Amino acid sequence: DIVVTNTGNVTVTDIEITDANADAGSITGSPILTLAPGESATVTANQTITQAHMDAGFVSNSATATGDSPSATDDVTDVSDNGDPTDGDDNPTITTLNQNPAIEAVKTVRVAGTEVGDVIEYDIVVTNTGNVTVTDIEITDA
Repeated sequence: DIVVTNTGNVTVTDIEITDANADAGSITGSPILTLAPGESATVTANQTITQAHMDAGFVSNSATATGDSPSATDDVTDVSDNGDPTDGDDNPTITTLNQNPAIEAVKTVRVAGTEVGDVIEYDIVVTNTGNVTVTDIEITDA
């Protein structure tokens, strides 16, 4: 949820929430028609986790609220903050993802020799059974 609070001393109108990472059409509760001083409203946005997010181990996200001041000449804008909104830092919301790197190797006989001097041919199939991209896989046959 994105909680928008009017921390000023005048009513703000037509407040739009934008989130560049939100799934298309997933922002609900925006626009907010009016927020009086001290009043809050909640907006919801969804973001689908991608393979790049999983490989990184986290999702970082921010939203921006933009509304009209009573004079209608100046927009009021703020970037979301995760934590203390009074510290002046617009820290993004960080969601840690559970990474599970895992691979499975299966070795099977393709052609089995039965006589001295016959060559036995094997297939080795490696499957990524985890949820992160695995690179530089080395296969050693003992």
